[in-house]
Amino acid sequence: MADAVAERPTDASQRPKASPRKSRLLPEFPYPGLRPFRKDEWPIFCGRSEIVDELLSALGATHFVPVLGTSGCGKSSIIKAGLIATLEREHGALGSIWRATEMRPENSPMWNLTEALWRATHDDRLGTPEELSQMRASLGRGPGGIERVLKEYGYPEDRDLLILVDQFEELFRFGVLGGDEEIQLFTDQLIDVFTSRPHHIHVTLTMRADFIADCARWPRLADALNRTAYLLRWLTEAEMREAITTPARLYRGTVDADLVDRMIRDVGGKPDQLPIIQHALMWMWNHAADSADPGHLTLADYEGAEVGGVEGALSLHADRIYDGLAEVRLAPQAEPRGGNGESRPPHLGRIRGAGGGRRRGRALAACR
Repeated sequence: MADAVAERPTDASQRPKASPRKSRLLPEFPYPGLRPFRKDEWPIFCGRSEIVDELLSALGATHFVPVLGTSGCGKSSIIKAGLIATLEREHGALGSIWRATEMRPENSPMWNLTEALWRATHDDRLGTPEELSQMRASLGRGPGGIERVLKEYGYPEDRDLLILVDQFEELFRFGVLGGDEEIQLFTDQLIDVFTSRPHHIHVTLTMRADFIADCARWPRLADALNRTAYLLRWLTEAEMREAITTPARLYRGTVDADLVDRMIRDVGGKPDQLPIIQHALMWMWNHAADSADPGHLTLADYEGAEVGGVEGALSLHADRIYDGLAEVRLAPQAEPRGGNGESRPPHLGRIRGAGGGRRRGRALAACR
């Protein structure tokens, strides 16, 4: 494939050794593995600058940006390591002060929104049940609750606030304690920000695209989504290359061009495969740290027994989880006492059930 990595010496002794970090701004490692990127990992969140710019423009125009996409495509990462990190870092350098507060709906969306607003207005201090109850009552007292609460609790109007509602689909997956009435009240609070657009208040949310039809029951929410939703697209091949190679370079490492070609070919550009690529790269980086050429990732590393390609890295991870569960299962546990008053050891069939020759296959299937 074209766009290969720049030429480099083939003799490991001639290359600079990989460094843990070139800057204190960098996280400890260049690849996060399967989990989403955190806000502080923005330096290694590469290949998404165009998407982040589009989200910034949308947020400035509407104050309300729902980010939709498939499971595992990087919705939370693009908001935390992309949008929020850029607002706080780059816009802060220009004199615009931004703060972000996060929440998930779970089964109590109004209470969780209350806690998020409390943290925003009290420098992350946790509120007492009495304090939160007072804020919750004010929040639910008619339209414009978010703007009203922020004003009542002294949030500075010269400081922009971004409210992130992560995994918005939890409204429809879990049984909300307050039922449809609470869902209506919660979504109305968010949509009020879109309709009134207070200059310093902004809302973004992430939701799996397969839950979009569930939003049709709520007319104001459906209308706002029709006008503002951002569908998180697949990365282009060039963006995929940047996401794979740039983090290694930041740590004085390299990723061989044939390895990049192979990884892109293996995942076929599918967005839900990005965490698996990051996971395989994490395994290779950690394995290379103990080699004679740390920080140099090759196709041989990828195909070797320590990684075994994208599927192999995921399977090894599943094996570790499964082994941990098996150890718990195999820990000596007393059976109910027998007639002689003595405890009996675990039954042999239970011990056999904890292992099995198909362990890796079962564990990998469970992760999917």
